[in-house]
Amino acid sequence: MKDIETRFKELCQNANLVGASSVIIKDNKIDKIMNYGYYDKENKKEMTENTIIRIASVSKLEVALCVMMLEEKGLIDLDEDISTYLGFKVRNPKYPNDKITIRMIMTQTSSISDGLELYYDDKEDVFSGYNYILENGLRVDIEELLQENGKYYQDSFNEYQPGTHFEYSNFGCGTLACILERVSGEFFFDFFKENVSEKLNIKASFMASDFKDEIVSSSYTGSGKLNRTGQSFIDRSITKRALGQNYVGPAGGLFISMKDLSTLMLAYMNDGKGLVKKETMDKMLEMNWYGDRCGDYTAKGLQFQILDIFDNVRLYGHFGTAYGIKTFLFFNPHQKIGIVFATSGGGFKMMNNDISDVQYYLLEKFVGDYWNYDLQSDVYFTPGDDYLIHDGRRVNVEYKTEKDKINPKRPYIDIMSMLDAFGFSTYIGKTEIDKKYEKSHLFDFVYDIKNAYEYNCEIKEEYKNKDFLHPVKYHYHIYYKKKDENQKKELKFNYHTHCNYCDHADGTVMDYMDMAYKLGYECLGMSDHGPLPDFYRHPKNEDKTAFLHGRMDFEKMVNEYVRDINEAKKKYEGKMKVLASIEIEYFEGMEEYLKKCLDNLDYLVMGEHYNIASGEVVDTYSNCNYKNVIPYAKVMAKGLDTGLFKVVAHPDIFMFRYVSENGIYREFDKNASIAARIIIEAAVRNNVLIELNCGGLSRGKCINEDGSIEYGYPRSEFFNIVKEYKNAKVVIGIDAHSPYALQGRHIEKIIALAKELGLNPINIK
Repeated sequence: MKDIETRFKELCQNANLVGASSVIIKDNKIDKIMNYGYYDKENKKEMTENTIIRIASVSKLEVALCVMMLEEKGLIDLDEDISTYLGFKVRNPKYPNDKITIRMIMTQTSSISDGLELYYDDKEDVFSGYNYILENGLRVDIEELLQENGKYYQDSFNEYQPGTHFEYSNFGCGTLACILERVSGEFFFDFFKENVSEKLNIKASFMASDFKDEIVSSSYTGSGKLNRTGQSFIDRSITKRALGQNYVGPAGGLFISMKDLSTLMLAYMNDGKGLVKKETMDKMLEMNWYGDRCGDYTAKGLQFQILDIFDNVRLYGHFGTAYGIKTFLFFNPHQKIGIVFATSGGGFKMMNNDISDVQYYLLEKFVGDYWNYDLQSDVYFTPGDDYLIHDGRRVNVEYKTEKDKINPKRPYIDIMSMLDAFGFSTYIGKTEIDKKYEKSHLFDFVYDIKNAYEYNCEIKEEYKNKDFLHPVKYHYHIYYKKKDENQKKELKFNYHTHCNYCDHADGTVMDYMDMAYKLGYECLGMSDHGPLPDFYRHPKNEDKTAFLHGRMDFEKMVNEYVRDINEAKKKYEGKMKVLASIEIEYFEGMEEYLKKCLDNLDYLVMGEHYNIASGEVVDTYSNCNYKNVIPYAKVMAKGLDTGLFKVVAHPDIFMFRYVSENGIYREFDKNASIAARIIIEAAVRNNVLIELNCGGLSRGKCINEDGSIEYGYPRSEFFNIVKEYKNAKVVIGIDAHSPYALQGRHIEKIIALAKELGLNPINIK
């Protein structure tokens, strides 16, 4: 197995990064320093952990930290109207009676918008609001953006009610800096320097001009072309505007080295030590929002992103992107581990979870090497209290109401902190106490947690006076840890595997084969995205009716991709079965083309991300709805009836962003049910394997309009229909986009989900 330094270098090389730096913390000290390439490519100046880099949106954590210093002193209230602190009334014009609070801004739910930012190849770019001001370098008072009748007021707010939806906003963070200035009477930039960088004795500033004698990194585009020199950052440094008007810069403008950023991260990891009180840090890390979108942003503390993309792992921090630079800071205080990363730029590719490939795979390797699954955790809770204690951190508890269920504005409890979302009744059985609090989120299940954790629960009873027969309170102490990895079930084979040929996965064919053999797989089928006929690839199609990125062409498939698989077949002959396949859409009339592909392969996987049904493009990621889902399913059925496919991948992916006839997002309505039966029946009559897809788990959970939370896919409604067909065959597909995905973080959870759904996938050992 490669060590993390080798992996770091490999990721940087594969992405053609110009330069990068990363520092890893373990047990409150630096464990690894990793550097690659240049901060100044033109002059061959090498990147080091002391190179000053603009860390983009990781800066938002520091803005929040400074604001929380005021909250700690009682100078602000997180749930007070921001109008109180800005000195003028702020209202979303569509919701004039709804206040906007600091908590909403810190959770990106305030409805304060950055405005439009649209780029075109064939016409003039379009900007509005905050983005228009930035694009044109205007010096505009914040009142012109947020106060009624201000010149840019109408462009500064989203359509939704404040506090109800997540929408990323840089301007919101800048507004926090203005609030800080008006409350404290100090410039934000000076406040940060005095209360953070000087206290920690680090070199960090939002004003690049403070680094005239330091090494500041240049930034580069995806092709490696110079974007901005380090000197230009200094020369064009943010300058102070009038007090209370410095909303430009704080959202992404902090300059700091990775070594000093790791020092700042250590303060976050250790209860805010040296900066704020423990109670303040607890508030910042507590889940204040979980949400209505998928990808990397599904939960937030106060400005901190709560990252749950790796099974049974929780990280706190933030990603950053600006001027070609990519950054992140993530840690876990209980595990005492953390990692910071920044690059001067290069060829990143964005993945389905909205994270770039280098950032995702480096975090994946970090978690794999540093996370201690044997570490025990503790939860103390007394039903009726408004908080619990999890691993020494205080976490607020709120109980459901019907209004909250329909329109959740804040989490009812920090679910993931409550043992990855399983309830107390798992331990103690149903009691009167359970019934009393059954409307709390304490009793929500994600999957059968018994398969994943070893746990115990101690119950203390509290009595009033000398009545020892009738306890008035129960106090719970739960301690738990992850089960031994060797106890988990494994897969015999996987037919759904991607690699670097699709241009958005990581690792060569042989990397996957080596990993599979090491893990004891009996068979691995490589099934990268296959080439489509030219007509279906925009822009060659004048109608622009179809487009998929990240596809090899036919010649590359035959001459390179299949060649690499054949080399793996030779290497593992007699040891492990190796199969060649592609994942590909079916369009009406392409049977002969598919046969031509199959002549070079062992099988085909149908991955119907979109098709053309009744003359309309149906894209499962954007426009699948009650009107087009049945025609979409009929095209799939016609493809399955060709007899050319062995597996139908993520057959329920049409539900990912489905809109029902009632206008309800992701509702499994009658049309969805009809479409499901069309697909399932076609699979059954053609003996095609129906895939339970791990990739849906990697995207995280989505919140439905009825308040329920579940994965985008697999969908239980779909597979409950599958169970009605006796001859249906279900197979687990890892949908691996990294060799490390074969290790099984999502496999264990998908196996538990299969058990919960009453399914018996054919490839479980």
